[in-house]
Amino acid sequence: TMNFEDGKVSSDIIAYGNEDLFKENLSKGGLDKGLVNLIPTDFILVVAQAVNMDPVRDMVKEHLMPLMEEELGEVFEQMEEMIGLTMDELMSIPKGDFLAVWESLDMVEGDFGPQPTPKLILGMTVENRKNLNKLMNNPQLQAMLPMLATVGLQIAQSETGFFICSKDHAAAVNDGKAAKPIKGAHRNLIAKNDYAGFFRFAPLAKVIQKFAGEEEEAKMAIKELKRLDEVSFSGDMKGATQTGNMTLKFKDRKTNGLKQLTETGQRIYEMVQNAGIGINFENLQVPEKEGN
Repeated sequence: TMNFEDGKVSSDIIAYGNEDLFKENLSKGGLDKGLVNLIPTDFILVVAQAVNMDPVRDMVKEHLMPLMEEELGEVFEQMEEMIGLTMDELMSIPKGDFLAVWESLDMVEGDFGPQPTPKLILGMTVENRKNLNKLMNNPQLQAMLPMLATVGLQIAQSETGFFICSKDHAAAVNDGKAAKPIKGAHRNLIAKNDYAGFFRFAPLAKVIQKFAGEEEEAKMAIKELKRLDEVSFSGDMKGATQTGNMTLKFKDRKTNGLKQLTETGQRIYEMVQNAGIGINFENLQVPEKEGN
């Protein structure tokens, strides 16, 4: 169902999955606190998921692996040989909490001059550290790790987690929390749902301003982004029937959300048309079929 309130548009969702696949409860009840503490207040994007891995492993073993073995054959065996782990060993590594955070994009001096460098963190909780170490010590993977440094990323680990992140976030992993971790409604949404996330428009506008602020199209995009506040989503993974919510909030908290959404769509359409990106459907030609 869609709800249009002052300053926001929200949608409540019910998803019905295959009861044979989702016969067990996948819910974990919210993201691991150790990961939540690593999310900084000034984020652009946060995506988090907490899932009960036992039924996931059973699902992969019962339904996915036979299909992969049948479809890929020797290729599947070569994949396992390349990473040095069987699929069962690989699936034993994650504990079920996954986090992705994009905080900013900066221009950083590199080996080949200034280059855009993301400030981000990708992380998960770890259940089988032995198999993770076996994977990380694989010579083929070791050969690729230096590539992370070229984009300002590195490996970091805590007692319970594994992370690929930028320098500042590596320091947060070592400290056990971000310098300014999220709090309030943002924290509650991430901590109390099986999956949840946010996308904030103001910090994205700052990135666009930094890299393309003098271009006319960028100025129009920034002006439009400043009318928006954030998009959030959340939901549970309790069996085959799952509920969720998605909400778009505007900076204007007094005007009805439907009116603002309609006006936003009209302005974006005009921007696209003025930029010459629109499609002229009148001039489209349908290709003739062969033999006609």
